[in-house]
Amino acid sequence: MRATLKCGLLIVTCFSIVAPRSQSFSPDALRIESILFKAIVRLLYDREAPESNEIYRPSDEKIIDYGVYDFVVVGAGSTGAVIANRLSEINNWRILLLEAGNFPNEVTDIPYLYGPSLFTNYSWGYESTPQTTSCLETHPDLPPLNQGTISKIEAQYREMGHVRKVPSKRQAVVDDDTKFNLLLALEENPITPARSATRRCPLDAGRGVGGTSLINSLKYVRAHPTDHERWAKIVDDPSWSYENVLRYYKKSEDFRKPSSQIPYKAVDWTYHSSGGPLSVEHHQPNNELTGIFLEANKQLGYTVTDFNSPEQIGVSIIQYNTKNGKRHDHGSAFILPFLHRTNLEVLTESFVTKINIDPDTKDAQGVTFTHRGKTLRVRANKEVILSAGAISSPHLLMLSGIGPQEHLRELGIPVVKNLQVGKTLRNHVQLHGLQFSSNLTVPHQTVIDQAEDYLKGSGILTSSSGTHVLARYRSKVEKQPDYPDLELQCDFSYGFADMIGKLLGLEQGLYNTIWGTIPIANTIYLTPTLLRSYSVGRISLKSSSPFDYPLIDSNLLSDLKNKDIKALYRSIKFVFDLMYTPAFRNVGAAIEAKQFPACREHAFLSKKYWYCYIKQLSFPAYHHMGTNPMGTDPQRGAVVDSKFRVFGVKKLRVADATGKILKTSSLFLLVVVLLMIICIGSIVSVARKEALGDLLLVGYYETLIINAALNALVYEVPEDARKYQPDNDDTPIDLGHYDFVIIGAGSTGSVIANRLSEIQNWTVLLLEAGTFSDELNEIPAMYSLAAFSDYNWGYRSIPQKTACLGVEEERCVIPAGRGVGGSTLINGLVYSRGHPRDFDRWSELTGDSSWSYDNLLPYFQKSEDLQATDAEAPIDWRYHGTGGYLNVEHHSPSIALKYAFLDANRELGFNVTDYNSPVQIGASVVQYNTKSGKRYDHASAFLIPFIARTNLEILSESYVTHINIDNYSIAATGCTIASPKILMQSGVGPRDHLEALNIPLVKDLPVGDNLRDHVAPFGLEFSSNMSTSNKTLVENVLDYLNGTGALTSNTLSHVVGFYKSNIGQAPDLPDFEVITDLSGSPSVIGKRFLGWKDEIYNTVWYDDGSNETQKFYVNVLLLHPTSTGRIRLKSSSPFDYPLIDYNLLSDPDNLDIDALYEGVQLILRLVNTTAFRKLDAKYSGRPLPVCQDLDFLSKDYWYCFLRQMSVAVFHPVGTCSMGIDPSDGAVVDSNLRVFGVKKLRVADGSVFPTTVAAHPSAACTMIGEKISDAIKTEYLPGRI
Repeated sequence: MRATLKCGLLIVTCFSIVAPRSQSFSPDALRIESILFKAIVRLLYDREAPESNEIYRPSDEKIIDYGVYDFVVVGAGSTGAVIANRLSEINNWRILLLEAGNFPNEVTDIPYLYGPSLFTNYSWGYESTPQTTSCLETHPDLPPLNQGTISKIEAQYREMGHVRKVPSKRQAVVDDDTKFNLLLALEENPITPARSATRRCPLDAGRGVGGTSLINSLKYVRAHPTDHERWAKIVDDPSWSYENVLRYYKKSEDFRKPSSQIPYKAVDWTYHSSGGPLSVEHHQPNNELTGIFLEANKQLGYTVTDFNSPEQIGVSIIQYNTKNGKRHDHGSAFILPFLHRTNLEVLTESFVTKINIDPDTKDAQGVTFTHRGKTLRVRANKEVILSAGAISSPHLLMLSGIGPQEHLRELGIPVVKNLQVGKTLRNHVQLHGLQFSSNLTVPHQTVIDQAEDYLKGSGILTSSSGTHVLARYRSKVEKQPDYPDLELQCDFSYGFADMIGKLLGLEQGLYNTIWGTIPIANTIYLTPTLLRSYSVGRISLKSSSPFDYPLIDSNLLSDLKNKDIKALYRSIKFVFDLMYTPAFRNVGAAIEAKQFPACREHAFLSKKYWYCYIKQLSFPAYHHMGTNPMGTDPQRGAVVDSKFRVFGVKKLRVADATGKILKTSSLFLLVVVLLMIICIGSIVSVARKEALGDLLLVGYYETLIINAALNALVYEVPEDARKYQPDNDDTPIDLGHYDFVIIGAGSTGSVIANRLSEIQNWTVLLLEAGTFSDELNEIPAMYSLAAFSDYNWGYRSIPQKTACLGVEEERCVIPAGRGVGGSTLINGLVYSRGHPRDFDRWSELTGDSSWSYDNLLPYFQKSEDLQATDAEAPIDWRYHGTGGYLNVEHHSPSIALKYAFLDANRELGFNVTDYNSPVQIGASVVQYNTKSGKRYDHASAFLIPFIARTNLEILSESYVTHINIDNYSIAATGCTIASPKILMQSGVGPRDHLEALNIPLVKDLPVGDNLRDHVAPFGLEFSSNMSTSNKTLVENVLDYLNGTGALTSNTLSHVVGFYKSNIGQAPDLPDFEVITDLSGSPSVIGKRFLGWKDEIYNTVWYDDGSNETQKFYVNVLLLHPTSTGRIRLKSSSPFDYPLIDYNLLSDPDNLDIDALYEGVQLILRLVNTTAFRKLDAKYSGRPLPVCQDLDFLSKDYWYCFLRQMSVAVFHPVGTCSMGIDPSDGAVVDSNLRVFGVKKLRVADGSVFPTTVAAHPSAACTMIGEKISDAIKTEYLPGRI
């Protein structure tokens, strides 16, 4: 059992986290702080590493048939996820990927917490058998060396083919105590005899979707060309040569451009690529120690090099598998974007107990596995591919009868094939405890400040180490001149010595000896790693039970010629050589060490002392490999051939690190890629498993939501933009010159900024009045609370006469997003595009066929990444995209109201359809712009992942007051309200209006006219026999953290219908949309959200709490209103809000209100179906006081109701319409260029010439994609 420690130094950090603070921090930073606290708290408590797989033992022995797949892949780590990805590219192949662990949590996202993550269920927690040559305890008494010990080791080596005969000088050694010193003299490093107390090496390996990539240190390091050339020679297959495998390295890589702080030659682009799925980047900023380490190596004659090029000896800037400072797990790279594939199934919590092999034909037929207490069997038509890792793969092979026949027979396992499985375990060896004091000072940073840096993609939390450099050297042991066999990493301790002690399983006394009294603030920690070990261990079975862990003999530092320990001794010399350079002497570097108790018989710091020290503190580096080696002949130890096929067994391959046949100079061989898959929805309640840590996170969210609700009760929505008015000094400051200036980072502006900055020599400035989003906005159900924050402009219309009459002052409420992401920060997240006829109409109005549906569809698909997860939701994949930046998904879980709505539509003759296909009329399951249940706004999709582009600058809190008409290229993407306002402030607008305000006219255009919006009556309430949810806020937060539940949606039913009225002209074009809502009765916050008058609210929604049945609401949205409004300036001041006259339901022929009346009648028919009667659904609305003189529910009553309760639904469009002629109302042409003004475009919802049968966000995104291509075509002809 691994020894554990209580956290000492980290307790200070724990208290600092909860200490009172006067400064305010972003909710995101507070959330990261909570995650850090959670990880630290786990370290304060002992977690006993598991010793078996008993958690997977089924409660029921009955075997369930799980069906047939073409390929069954065992293990989602290592190469398993890559193989599952690539095989599922063949549409008619069905792939099942089985993984024993579960999905990761947020701790794994933070690179610096990779150490604490080893003490979670994401690590198998393996330990070796008792060791005699490494991982030793501190017991000082040495028993005599005897010939039996030597003979045993000699026999092991002869069995593995490493020696034919023990050297004669060893044969002279006898079991006399007095001969020990003779052996010491003959061999610089004798085989250390067994101690009375032996040590077990910790052997962490990742358990979960992503395998070890969930818990590794994220360094992206390839093998040396020599490794591959040796492989190619041994397997007699040139496809393994470096020249042939380089393209596979490059295929997966997306190397991100290093900043100017990275030294010249740090990256040799000949050997790298971009555009692959796996992100690789450097970290920023580099600290002082990074520069010192680089300079010290230069002073020793080493150059700065790229360790992933053939020139590996020297000092390198570390390349990490991160993306904007967060762990870029391999599941995110290879699996998550492809989960929509219907031929790929990923099944977690699935522990494979046996590969089923026909004893006669020797064909692998499938596997048996346990899953949540059940035993299942699945068949493979084509192959079983074993990718479970260097420990689990040989374990499973031997349990299935493939392995050393003597060993299997001892355990009563029928032998299928006699192969040397498990006999060549290799690992890299790390030496710990080398520390040096200095006069360097680590900049003090609180945890919350570290969290703020992390959110910006920089700082200590974005790296698994404090410095971002390592060096590679060649010891005298290695004869090839350009081949490194040692690696050295330099770091600040940062107070994590406690964690290292626990990680290595050190006893408390030993920990105190090494680290206990050393000052933390300026201590330099150096870790040598032996890259090419000559020692070989083995893996064997403990029993025939799959639920027992295997026996793992690491056998480090045991090679008879002692090459390994000699090389590590040379690494210590490299360390001291570095410390004696001027670079380190200038900072007062000096060794901090006490005499090691077990080595006190040797002169302190002498060669013999260091040899002893190395054996005490050398540990495996968790880079297990080689237990199923490739080769040409099983008689020589090979288990698989060069194509990973198991010798003598058909339809079975082993493809992971077990196939390595030689020690390599890489930390991880990237031919065998370490992967992680993050899927949504299948994580069980975490709080029940890890209560303390998760309650901290849940408590944070609970407090966040409660505080937001309290704030919503008192928040004063602004009535102007005076907050942006400059102080006394209004002298303009020159910000320089850009190729493109984009005003507004909303759903169109963010796309344009992304696409234009793809051209590296174009400089792009994106100006946004608001700030980046916070954590509250990520919660879809909190969108109404977001309206009471600075993320909402808080516009209101002027008093209305034909609609919004039930709203205070008859002024329609008009939320509009203010922030990076625009209205996607606060909208309802529905992803709907519109009907083909909408866009074909645009094509007619603009005289430009490029706006037809057929020509726009590729732009919708380009940005989309649909994750179809609802069996009730038909998806027509011809009209959808995957792999784009904008995530689209369904929500879970489903509820009774959803099924009632779908069934009711079927009763009335409507189909269940995909509303984002051309067949829109009917019922559909809503598609949302969320990702794992969290809001996926346009900043998250199009800006934040690309913020590192040096030619893209995003300037938040930047309020544009005027467009200077000159030589710059400007795109106004401010939204339907802000864009016409800015244009008019700048002199582009109606002549009479601008002249009345004394604004110099630049161009007379109908700016602000043609204001359109969807209109909907609220308050259609129905009672039912559905019971109300009894979940507490804490339980809802737990669901949300697992990507499901009430908080992941703005409505709870997740269904919508599109229908045609008798008024509409086109037979297949819907006129109104019906959406159900189970959110419950509006609270006081809901009353404030839409501004209802007291008498309206008290009549329609007031609930005294006596009714325990579940009410639901049904809203009807008029999609193509004929009424139009307009926007005008209130004054010439840019800080006054504009005057907005919606003029809803004002058309003289009453077509709009007639259509809404039809919509209400359809709702009543739907609720009168058998499907809804099963829920005892009934209209429960009470008569409105203002309509009480009319017969309740009569046509006249409903018309009165509609005037009172109809409001705009926050989809304003049309105020800068595109068209052919300004005299017909057009402001921009079909390329969105403002008529009469050069180098100025408007690109947002304001250019819609008509409304569309959809929520407008998707169409705005499409406009961003389309106009970006148009700009590229104009300035770069032939590129698009």
